[in-house]
Amino acid sequence: MTRWLARGIACLLGALILVGLASAGATASGSGADRSEAIQQLEVTRESIDRTLELVKGGKAEQAFSEAKDGYLTHFELVEVPLRVADAA
Repeated sequence: MTRWLARGIACLLGALILVGLASAGATASGSGADRSEAIQQLEVTRESIDRTLELVKGGKAEQAFSEAKDGYLTHFELVEVPLRVADAA
């Protein structure tokens, strides 16, 4: 169970990292969030990813999942749609 959870978290983190890095310079148009706010949310997401990875490496899969979920729902989700609008690829 722990191995499965760690793999799931790793996949989620990989996707978040790829989207975040590829879209770091994108404009968050139409979301009510300006560019600097969107960039700040991406930075907080990256910090959450770092904490999640440390928890996974420490064998704390449940806490890692909670951190990853919170980082996504609280920060990345705010800029996800505007990033898709700015660059669908």
